[in-house]
Amino acid sequence: MLVLQTILPLFILIALGFALTRFRVLPDAAPGALSLFVIYLALPALLFRALSGNDDTAAMNGGLMAGYIAGSLTWLVVALALARALRVRGTSVAAYATAATYSNSAFIGLPVGLSLIGPQAATLAAFFISFEMIVLLPLMMVLAEWHDNQGRLGEHLLGVARRLLGNPLILAIIAGGLFGALAIPLPKALLHSLDLLAAACAPVALVYIGCTLAKQRLSQLAGPAATITCGKLLLHPLFVCLAFWLMPSGDITLEAAAVVNAAMPIATVFPVLAVRYGREEVLSGAVVATTAVSFVTISLWIAMMGLS
Repeated sequence: MLVLQTILPLFILIALGFALTRFRVLPDAAPGALSLFVIYLALPALLFRALSGNDDTAAMNGGLMAGYIAGSLTWLVVALALARALRVRGTSVAAYATAATYSNSAFIGLPVGLSLIGPQAATLAAFFISFEMIVLLPLMMVLAEWHDNQGRLGEHLLGVARRLLGNPLILAIIAGGLFGALAIPLPKALLHSLDLLAAACAPVALVYIGCTLAKQRLSQLAGPAATITCGKLLLHPLFVCLAFWLMPSGDITLEAAAVVNAAMPIATVFPVLAVRYGREEVLSGAVVATTAVSFVTISLWIAMMGLS
């Protein structure tokens, strides 16, 4: 019952966004506007406050980060092998395997984490988002370009680096880390404004998820999309859990939160990020399927990890 009390309010907001979009209460431009608000204002404010406050440094211990990275990358290697065994060919191998490892840490993982462990979730989210954007995304490009043998790998990686340096989330993480490390004070009025933006992050992000799902096609949910869904919601968190069993960080609660983050559905923006390398309809179908099924699987992982 406690798990449902934690998860159900979040998915009610997703359902609200879905309904408002399907019944055309919100205009077609609403999802884009909500996404821009979260990515450029609310989430950067939350990440900056979490890191600049320097209150939850325990959430960034090296053992926790090493375990999550080791478990995720091990699963990525296994997912690549499974994709080949299932006769996926070309650059889609890299795209499908990365999709099964790319959690929606910002829009769903963060709200779930805040409900489970409180403010420390924002510090963890900064790490998860950095891992996905700085490690997973470029790695997918490396694998895909290497397979395609196009000879333009350096050019693509340089483009990724430019986009990362201009990404407001990465900039907020860097700035927050610097302000926290140097203990630079900020005016109270500015801090209050950042807190107001940060408080809006979770509800607006969840409504946005509902809006985007309402615009997704419900076809292509079988075959590759179903396989990606099983891998993302069940095997990715299992591999992260095994990594912590082999190399414990010393903080069971934060390890459990990291496993639950690995159980998050695929980020809604992933089909756009990977459109060059995979079939967009399959990846979009996997986003819809993982988000829908995750209501059950996230609840199960929360219960199994003792966070309920």
